[in-house]
Amino acid sequence: MKMEELQRHKWRLLALGGACAATAALVFLAKKRNKRGVGSPQKAAPKKASASKPIGSKASSASENLTRKSFPGWVAQLGKKESDELPTLLEWTDRLLDEKPQDAETLGVCLNLMQHLVLGNSTPAYLCRSKMASEVSEVALKAKTFAPERCLEILVNLFKDKHGRGHVADSCVIDYALSTMKDAIKGTSSRPVYHRACRLLYFLSPEPSNRQKIVKAGGLDVVLQMMEKFQDDTGVLLESCHTLRLLVGEPSLDKARAFEAAMRCLAEKNSAVCELQMRALSVIHALPQLPGSEMKVAKLAVAAAKKHPRQDGVIEWVAKVLHMLCKVKNSEVKAWLKSDECRNWLETFWESPKAIKKPNKELDFWVAELCQLCGT
Repeated sequence: MKMEELQRHKWRLLALGGACAATAALVFLAKKRNKRGVGSPQKAAPKKASASKPIGSKASSASENLTRKSFPGWVAQLGKKESDELPTLLEWTDRLLDEKPQDAETLGVCLNLMQHLVLGNSTPAYLCRSKMASEVSEVALKAKTFAPERCLEILVNLFKDKHGRGHVADSCVIDYALSTMKDAIKGTSSRPVYHRACRLLYFLSPEPSNRQKIVKAGGLDVVLQMMEKFQDDTGVLLESCHTLRLLVGEPSLDKARAFEAAMRCLAEKNSAVCELQMRALSVIHALPQLPGSEMKVAKLAVAAAKKHPRQDGVIEWVAKVLHMLCKVKNSEVKAWLKSDECRNWLETFWESPKAIKKPNKELDFWVAELCQLCGT
């Protein structure tokens, strides 16, 4: 029995040893295959995503071989997002503008494409950091006689900045915007053209060096004249009021005229325009108050809050303006807000942030500060 048991254990041990040897061999082969030796398959490196061409890169072979005869066909096929072809488009548009007589149809296509190419694919910020901005501005301004609206639309798209910081512009761009506005004051510029000029000046104003150029060129007076001339034109008032808010800190600004202009924007005839109410209140908050105007401002501010109870920008600036007026020594506004006449409104105003879905910490803070100051 003992011999049979030993024999049986012997075969078990041999089987176990064979299994171990086979496992070791498999491990060895696996390690060998992982090594990049001769005969081992090489993994293909993943292809890198090709980066989009920057503006100003070498144009396509088709654009390199352009002639005056082939250009209209080429530009007609050009897409609105092919920003790498902008240098070629600028070069040929410049040539066409020099022609006499001008090819109006092809020029119209070129300017339309310029308008889209400087706006698409986040190109304005890149353009305005490069010399290409000056080239675009130069060609656009060269087209001001041929198509003034399109010229200004190109410049608006070029200097528009969604972050509100603005971009540096050549003096000729600022001069053209202001000269167009001066023509409007004289009655020699069309409404679509001077509207775009007002919008362009607004987009130029956030940048400090542009503000210096605007002031030096007499832009402060031009903005105020526009607001005085076009008191019933909401478009002019909207753009000019926002520009005025950016220029309100300039020492040479006639602050009394600016205050009166902002007050007209708050008037009853403009009360339905929420954005204008908000911008006018922000200008008034930044200006010194005219003697005896506090109650008039307060009543217009309360009227704006009643008209737009769910607009966070309006409610925020109403709270800021009223708080500023209440902080004046022996404030008549504070006494009025605490009176029976305003008590119900002030309690409703205290609850107004709850009715606004969009979070706004500034609004919450200033509404609370005003109501606490008035004992609500």
